[in-house]
Amino acid sequence: MLKLQEFVRPVGKLTAAMVLGLLVGCGSGGGSDHVLGTPVVDDGAADDGTVRIGSGSGSSFEIGVLATGIGSNGSLSAGGSTTFTVTVVDSESDLSTDEVTFEFTSGCVTEATASFDATTVVTASGSATVTYTAQGCVGDDTITASTGGIDATATINVEAEDVLSLEFVSASPSAISITGTGGVETSTVTFRVLGESGNPVTNQSVTFTLDTDAGGVAIPVARQSAVSNINGEVNTIVQAGTLPTPVRVTATDDATGIATQSSGLSIGTGITDADSFTAVRQHCNPSGWDWTGDTMQVSAYLGDAFNNNPPDDTAVSFTTNGGNVEGACLTVDGSCSVTWTGQNPRPNFTDVDGVQQPGDALILAFTTGAESFDDDNGNGIFDDGDNGSFGDLGEPYFDENQSGDYDSGERFVDTNNNKLYDAPNGLYNGPACERGNVCADLTTITIWESIPIVMSSNIISLFFGEGGSMPEPGDTLAVTEDVVSFFDGLYIGDENGNAPPVGTSISVETTNGTLESEASFTIESICGPVYFPIALSGDSESSGGILTITIDPPHRAKQGFSWGVVD
Repeated sequence: MLKLQEFVRPVGKLTAAMVLGLLVGCGSGGGSDHVLGTPVVDDGAADDGTVRIGSGSGSSFEIGVLATGIGSNGSLSAGGSTTFTVTVVDSESDLSTDEVTFEFTSGCVTEATASFDATTVVTASGSATVTYTAQGCVGDDTITASTGGIDATATINVEAEDVLSLEFVSASPSAISITGTGGVETSTVTFRVLGESGNPVTNQSVTFTLDTDAGGVAIPVARQSAVSNINGEVNTIVQAGTLPTPVRVTATDDATGIATQSSGLSIGTGITDADSFTAVRQHCNPSGWDWTGDTMQVSAYLGDAFNNNPPDDTAVSFTTNGGNVEGACLTVDGSCSVTWTGQNPRPNFTDVDGVQQPGDALILAFTTGAESFDDDNGNGIFDDGDNGSFGDLGEPYFDENQSGDYDSGERFVDTNNNKLYDAPNGLYNGPACERGNVCADLTTITIWESIPIVMSSNIISLFFGEGGSMPEPGDTLAVTEDVVSFFDGLYIGDENGNAPPVGTSISVETTNGTLESEASFTIESICGPVYFPIALSGDSESSGGILTITIDPPHRAKQGFSWGVVD
């Protein structure tokens, strides 16, 4: 005999405590006379009603069992939907009109391979219904409706979905390094198995193969097949070999033979290649000769022999003989930047012809990498199939006399700390070399670029080219009616003969005749004086006037230069 559990029942509302009771299971969860609770009225007198949950009502009520839209023996198609209904009845098996809150759960919903249109349902009609949709769930799934600690359940079988396609998801990373170079040597390649409804298909066996085995690139034996997870995903590992090569992974569904291929995975040196290393400055002509504190960006762009990005956090170093530059940066997606600031020192070196070059400065950018070679046979290796040409590098140096070569006394970066400048050694320094005695023992070397800048002054000067027709300020420009006269040979620079500072504005106006050339412009990145021709035409009235060029540098007052104009 079953014992009844008492609980308090407020008038007009069925609380969670009211439906606390004992479910006695019978086979699949059904039963005929399982009492879940006995209500007690407010005055303490016993009520003869009982409260139960299950499916149906009246003579068809079945305790502890949910009703399903496809019937108790039906199977749900892959990606299909059905309803589940729970009812609350009193001692007479009539639907209860008290308010009850139900929570619906299932294993597949928890794993996100199925969903309910609502997981919480509040009802005062005696029944609550949710819609269940399979979204990759396969096999038996138990659906549970719960309230106050008691449950009603139903189990359905969801049919497996036929595989329609495989799709490539990712290769991470998409570029890896050949073995022995110190870079990342493996990549995880992921695919997704999809069914006819577009949902992921679980528990599908997939086999992986490569389109090349050049240099020993391979998939480890233990990763040559995999079974799709609840998201339909399978992945494998590609292990680099000893040669640079592009490679693709083919994934094949074992049951259907459906296959797809990954996008290209690049196996490279993972080391910056000399002819892919580029260093640039934001401006050639920062205001730095007579002004302190202006800044600009200096950037390095890196690539390996296949012009793929080297690994993130590759270090690039910087040094300068003019101003100040941050010492290093770490790459992200193949590039990084530092800040240069105008300040002391302000160089004034003598060039190879004995001419002073005040303001001419250099920034060196350098990193560990490999020398470049002419890969005539396209196999990524410097071997006997190539013409033997390669870029032979010495240590980075400041070409302060502008001779194009290192000269004794010039500053250099002593990369091997031997206190001597090391010139190019005639050997190829790189990881992919099979060209006999041309291959150096060291497979990496410091690769570098020299970036010229001028530390421009805000004191502006005019310069006149030999043979030009533009006279010096204070002279007169003669023009003729309806004829355009050109006055060339004028250059605008700073006091040292360099470019005016970036941001300098130049404007021209005349009080006689018509200006036919450019009336104004702003100096951008330029290393030398600006060529500035003047074009004027006269008018019908003989008169005189003034042509004025006004120059406004960033950190000094405007400076004006004037000429007379007659026609």
